[in-house]
Amino acid sequence: MALPELSEPSVTGSPGVAGAPFVGYPGSAFIYRVRYRHPDNVPPAYVRVRILNPSATHYSELRVLMLTREPGQSGSEADPGIFYSNAVKDAVSEGPFAGFGAPGTYHYYFEASDGQRVTTLDFGGRPFDGPVVAAPALSPLGVTPVRGVRAEPFTFQVRYAHPAGVRPASVRLRLIGPKGDPIPLANNGAMDPPEAPVDAELVSPGWVFTSKPILLPEVGTYRYSFLASDGYTEVEAPLPTTAGPVALPVEPAVLSGASALPAAGMPNKVTYRLTYQQSQGLVPLIWVVVGGQSYPMERENPADEDLSDGAVFAATLDRPAGAGPHQYHFIVRAPGIDLRFPQTGSFGGPNAAPLLEVPAGGTVSPLAGSEGTLFTFQVRCRDVDATTDPVVQVVVGNQQLPMAKVSGDVTGEGALYALQTRLPAGKLVHRFLASDGQDTARLEASGGEPFAGPEVLPQTALNVSVTPRQLSLDGTTAITVTGRLMPVVPAADLRVTYQPPTGAPVVQDVLADADGRFSDRFVPNRGGTWNVSVEYVGEAGTIGGGQEGPFPVSVAPSTFALPAGVSMIGLPVLPDGGDLGQILGAGVRVARWNGSGYDFGPGDSLPPLKPGMGVWVLRESAHVAQAVGTAVTPNQAVAVPVQKGWNQVANPYLAPVAWASVSFQPVGGAARPLAQAAQEGSGRLAWDHAWLYEGTQYALVHATVPGAARHLEPWQAVWFKANVAGNLIFAPPGSREADIAGASAERRVRRAANDWDIQVVATNGEQSDSFNFAGVTPDGRAANAALESPPVLSRYLDLYFTGVNGTGRLATDYRSPAASRLVWELTVETDVVDRPVILKTPNLASVPKELDVVLEDVDGGGKRTYLRTAGGYSFHPGQQGRRHFRLIVEPRSEGALRISGVEVTPTRGGRAISCSVSRAALLTVELLGPAGRRLKLVADRQATAAGRATVWWDGTREDGARLPAGVYLVQVTAVTPEGQSAREIKPMVVVRW
Repeated sequence: MALPELSEPSVTGSPGVAGAPFVGYPGSAFIYRVRYRHPDNVPPAYVRVRILNPSATHYSELRVLMLTREPGQSGSEADPGIFYSNAVKDAVSEGPFAGFGAPGTYHYYFEASDGQRVTTLDFGGRPFDGPVVAAPALSPLGVTPVRGVRAEPFTFQVRYAHPAGVRPASVRLRLIGPKGDPIPLANNGAMDPPEAPVDAELVSPGWVFTSKPILLPEVGTYRYSFLASDGYTEVEAPLPTTAGPVALPVEPAVLSGASALPAAGMPNKVTYRLTYQQSQGLVPLIWVVVGGQSYPMERENPADEDLSDGAVFAATLDRPAGAGPHQYHFIVRAPGIDLRFPQTGSFGGPNAAPLLEVPAGGTVSPLAGSEGTLFTFQVRCRDVDATTDPVVQVVVGNQQLPMAKVSGDVTGEGALYALQTRLPAGKLVHRFLASDGQDTARLEASGGEPFAGPEVLPQTALNVSVTPRQLSLDGTTAITVTGRLMPVVPAADLRVTYQPPTGAPVVQDVLADADGRFSDRFVPNRGGTWNVSVEYVGEAGTIGGGQEGPFPVSVAPSTFALPAGVSMIGLPVLPDGGDLGQILGAGVRVARWNGSGYDFGPGDSLPPLKPGMGVWVLRESAHVAQAVGTAVTPNQAVAVPVQKGWNQVANPYLAPVAWASVSFQPVGGAARPLAQAAQEGSGRLAWDHAWLYEGTQYALVHATVPGAARHLEPWQAVWFKANVAGNLIFAPPGSREADIAGASAERRVRRAANDWDIQVVATNGEQSDSFNFAGVTPDGRAANAALESPPVLSRYLDLYFTGVNGTGRLATDYRSPAASRLVWELTVETDVVDRPVILKTPNLASVPKELDVVLEDVDGGGKRTYLRTAGGYSFHPGQQGRRHFRLIVEPRSEGALRISGVEVTPTRGGRAISCSVSRAALLTVELLGPAGRRLKLVADRQATAAGRATVWWDGTREDGARLPAGVYLVQVTAVTPEGQSAREIKPMVVVRW
């Protein structure tokens, strides 16, 4: 029996060539077809195709499709055979097969059976290839640019092809950032197809897709790939993603050369320019903003395309309206660049020309003079947009002279320019010019004519001498000016000007004598260089004036040596600007008593200091103070306000002031001498004494008290006490009032013959209080009977008498003479409690010898010390820092200690020394050489009763050697337990032993 035969296999659904695959895509419907023939004309039991999955070595079966007889065929199974396929869906066939999901080349072979025998059809022992299920093919074309600045757009391209000629459903870009994170893209990265796509090109060469321009969000190296879908299969290429592009940071643009200058050959036009430089060649858009309006700028040289070395952008516009000042700025935009230049504010421009105006007082002064006259030209100039002052000149007498700005602001209300100069003789005219470097302005009289004047007459010569040319600021030395007019002009009026280093000049009118001679003098009131000039204005129209000078005179400021530590001083000048540092040095601290406490400075609560005001000054180191400022007028009295109580006042002058010349004026009353103001009979208005501070203690200032200072030196300040408010009035140094008062005070110094006093000094080795006197006067109500002690300051030592009523605080306490005992109560106070205090009376010579002087320590158990024999009394102030004493002066009693009858008697091996003492005492016997040097201490504070006492001496010296022959002295000293002492000295002759 014959076998079935299979032929003409295809997968196209139409006759084809065995082994020629049909190309499709996933989802395509494929038709398998084969001719069945049987020699015996036996119809098939079945005809089917076995479909195999893509594989190069191992074929797995994907599906078995049953094929059915295609309708409309003629002939039989025997000849020529019948085509079977899956083209029609029926009870046997499921129709065209669309079950290929994955791309690739599939395989197949046919199988048929006639019910008894089975036959197959393949390709030489292996399956047929086909169909080819195709996917899109992507060919990356790259990115433009590969390296570029972040702010410029990047464009990606890819070629899409499809073997089956299938249009893409989508083509997308996938972008990975420098940190590995996906970059979100618009429309999910969809790319644009070519403008006029041709389907025939889908298979080859394909369509080129382009991304929209993309601005990359950060700097760094990106990675990318493309994705495409034909509606069935999505592919990605390249895999892995490709490196690139590289996004670079935007280098900053450098802007320079901003200008707004008149346009060449174009009146009323201005060209604005700006140089733009950017190393990456980013092309900018630039606008200039003038008056709130933006104007685009273009490259001044279009051929200059290299922006890395800078290109000039320019715009020529109408000159802005108005007088100005005008301003402009630039806006610059480029990829990644958005600048305003300048960042804040604006450039000034275009230039506004200077404006000249006639000032108040005219343009020249005086209008007439001589060749020696100093003429002053002045003009007001305004330049609203000036960055530097314009150059202003006056044109006069065929000269073009520069002028100087003396006041004002050219950019505001205008500045005043002036020039002082001497001019040649003639009737002159003048005009003014001002230039700011771009524009020049002129100022002339009406009609474009120059201003008239000045008229300059021939000069009158002045022979002038100024002496001295160097002097010290002392308030008395004057600058002397002498001279003569040549030719002689009798009774001529002259003007002498003294120009200080700062401030307004001092002008004094002088009248020449019949010989044309003149003189003047002036006492300068501040240090520095003074310039002295003399001017003769002349006679109008007949005699030309003249001028000489300036003559510089150097005035050295007054100085004062400030020690380290605390000082009390006054300033003899009003400080410039209130600056104490330029006088007292940096780091100085100042305090001034205000009646209830201290004001401190500099700054803080300290009021401005004036001459006559005293202050405390504290310096860490010594400093030479300089009187930098203005002194008071030396020939005028100065009134210094004082309040009730203690006041710090000072010499207001640069010369010494006699204290006797100082007067006191109560508020609403008349001035009177201090001695009169201090009289108690009319109600004491003020005290007639004051206290200087001398570094560790106070010193008295008084017109008559012995030992007190009579004058206040420059820079000196004192404590002064007033009982009512008023003024302390200082007479000018050298005035008649001061001279008379000083002479009168010296006459009052003489004291009555029976006056005596005791000075009591307290000291702890650092601080002292020495001006303390107790005594008697013929009249206990004398002016100096009770002088109040001054206020204390920290680390003080203060001794004061409490007076008759025990409540005073007196430096002096004078009483009426008395035949009996006199007692003064005194107190010592200190805040230096860790140092012992010594009380002593340096000189008791004025106290009659028949009086004993005793110091009684009231708080020390009443211990008494005889001050005539004791060197002083020492005590510790204790934590309270206060000790009460009594100073007692009384007639010497009969029981006073005396030594008499000193005798030296030879004995075996030595001498017996005997004497009589009037009271029990401690006896000390010493052997002295002729010069008073002690050779032997024979007895040391040996107790003895009243009567005869004897000690024995062995004839030797302190070193044990025998005393040689010669003349010697025996000194016997006795001291009672209260401190009373007596001493006797007896000569002794040693001939032999």
